[in-house]
Amino acid sequence: MSRWHPQSLEVRFMDKVLPEPMSKCWLWTAAADEDGYGRIKIDGMTRLSHRVSYSIFCSEITDQDCVLHKCDNPSCVNPDHLWVGDRKDNSIDMHSKDRHVYGERHVNHKLSEDDARAILNSKETLSVLADRFKVSISLISAIRNGRRWKHLSEPCDA
Repeated sequence: MSRWHPQSLEVRFMDKVLPEPMSKCWLWTAAADEDGYGRIKIDGMTRLSHRVSYSIFCSEITDQDCVLHKCDNPSCVNPDHLWVGDRKDNSIDMHSKDRHVYGERHVNHKLSEDDARAILNSKETLSVLADRFKVSISLISAIRNGRRWKHLSEPCDA
């Protein structure tokens, strides 16, 4: 049970919100993480502000629920811009909006996009390519089979 009375939590919460008239987003003006998601401390625990917003204005959520943004703005806490899904919904939403990390965007990438294109276009064996690019044969295979760097082999929207 929260030591905050629900009404006082709502007042405290809304003191940290700035409505943006054009987008209708409610922008979180207090603490945020490195990805722009708001943070608020309740009963000594730091919580994500968009999840708290959903709990205050819509309905209770479980720790397994994901609260997703229709507006794609991590600092938005407008309950009309939020919806509840599971981890699969979150993943589908992230991929459909091209927010997932892939290729050179990935912090641990070992190859450049040019390297991956060369691998895709090469007639050389997996082991020769693995030696040349100083990576595993399984990575070369994954690139050729479309499991890695698959955005390079997918058709572009015209």
